[in-house]
Amino acid sequence: VIAVSGIFVDYWLVVVVAAFFAVIMVRTWKSSPSGSRQWDQIVLKLPLIGRLARMIAVSRFARTLSTLLAGGVAMLQAMDIVRNVVGNSVLAEAIDEARNNIREGESIAAPLKRSGQFFPIVIHMIAIGETTGELENMLSQVSTSFDFQVDTEIEGVLEQDVGDRDAEQDGEPDALRGNPRVVEPHLKPERSGGVFAVVGGEIVVHQLVDLAWCFESPLHI
Repeated sequence: VIAVSGIFVDYWLVVVVAAFFAVIMVRTWKSSPSGSRQWDQIVLKLPLIGRLARMIAVSRFARTLSTLLAGGVAMLQAMDIVRNVVGNSVLAEAIDEARNNIREGESIAAPLKRSGQFFPIVIHMIAIGETTGELENMLSQVSTSFDFQVDTEIEGVLEQDVGDRDAEQDGEPDALRGNPRVVEPHLKPERSGGVFAVVGGEIVVHQLVDLAWCFESPLHI
């Protein structure tokens, strides 16, 4: 540790210049098509951050597509627009591929499922929306639920961090303080077409079309 500190003291200018050029190189790499895709792949594979980044991107996809379709925009044109708002080149490629398959007469859900980039619950909701003619509504509910889930997980992480720091200050083991990460179950308000309930990190979807059909088991996202 002392030796490393000595290097920073004696060669601080070299360290600053090296860090500056490293940042420039990374930014240049990220701005290239291949570098951008590799970076997005890395982000999606990171623990917790990758899950949240994917959920945010999927929420943008669902919200924007729902708005465009409800406004009368044709599906192919809407998919062209949506690919530019997800903020992730990996998901944008999946949307592009889905658009090409839709042009050939395929449904929306099937190519998105094959891409492996969308949560199973999203695929199920899109399939339901296509079958019942409630696609815009289903997409809107997906976006609302994912936004809620992201907020809940971020709040949980922040609570965990604050709880850990308080425990260190008080000198109490975490086991004695309980787990501040526990989040009470929430039930989203009933909407036309379905209900989302976030329970213990799962989203249970009950499809209320004709009050007759529902998924029998929870689907993990």
